[in-house]
Amino acid sequence: MFQLLKFTEYVLVLQNLSFGIYNILFFLCTKFHNALSIQSELVTTVRLAPKWIIVSLNDLEQINI
Repeated sequence: MFQLLKFTEYVLVLQNLSFGIYNILFFLCTKFHNALSIQSELVTTVRLAPKWIIVSLNDLEQINI
């Protein structure tokens, strides 16, 4: 019985550790996916924007605003 209890404690520690690693990986993948989605939307928006807006944005970058 004591050996079973020790084994159960060992398994629970490993299970908690694996869930922690899974949660960290899920969090990082979600952040990376969201960043790629936002970048994709910005590229699409700039491609569809009128040329005067793109020129204005370039001027702002040169002024360092």
